[in-house]
Amino acid sequence: MLIAAQFWIVKTTDLVDCDAIAEESDRCGLKLAFIGDRDFLIPGNDSQMEVHCRTMYDNYSCLRHYVRNCMKTVSKSLFVSFLYDVKRDLKQRCSTSGREAFLNHIACLRNASAENMESIHQCKDNYVIQLEWIMDNVRSEDQIIAGCCAYAQTQDCLKQKTAKICAPAEETMDYLNKMVHSTTTQAINYACTKYRNVSQCRQDLDEVTWRRLYESGIGNNKPDHHYKSSVMVTMALLSSAKQPN
Repeated sequence: MLIAAQFWIVKTTDLVDCDAIAEESDRCGLKLAFIGDRDFLIPGNDSQMEVHCRTMYDNYSCLRHYVRNCMKTVSKSLFVSFLYDVKRDLKQRCSTSGREAFLNHIACLRNASAENMESIHQCKDNYVIQLEWIMDNVRSEDQIIAGCCAYAQTQDCLKQKTAKICAPAEETMDYLNKMVHSTTTQAINYACTKYRNVSQCRQDLDEVTWRRLYESGIGNNKPDHHYKSSVMVTMALLSSAKQPN
């Protein structure tokens, strides 16, 4: 009896509190993407870059802990791929040559006005709002398609706002677009096939759903929303939605 009780205590302490891990991972996802994080310090020198790399790897490890220990659905494989890409991109960014390139290209955002940076953050806020709206208002079998359309709209928004700040430096704009793309939850992109651009969504998605979805993606309001990061809300969406045919 004593042995059984001791075994139960050991097993109980080994249980993972996935609710607490999810809450922490939501904060990590926001920090990892940095677009949408108003407290993010854009590095401007080598010492700040060192801090940036350590912080990004910590946030990566935080998300990996959640995916490994708390995801039990078919969508887990999508996020394993996402984390692989994130680690690959961080390794490149934090290499000697990668640090130099990052500091060079990120300078236009570092020097941007608060108003211009806010417009970029708003793109990400709207994306989170859209995904939450999808989970609450779109039937399960259409949720991934709608999520793909929200993703496409967000990419357009980020490209437009970045171009306003960093143009006409084409190389810098290309670098930033790729970086933003890699941190805007590519897991939703992996799940998308047909719906990769706004024009396709406008053509094929239900008219009422698309109009409501599109309008929520161009607003400037900041209504309360449950999730802080697009990473965790995407995990929730892909875990609950039915896969499209």
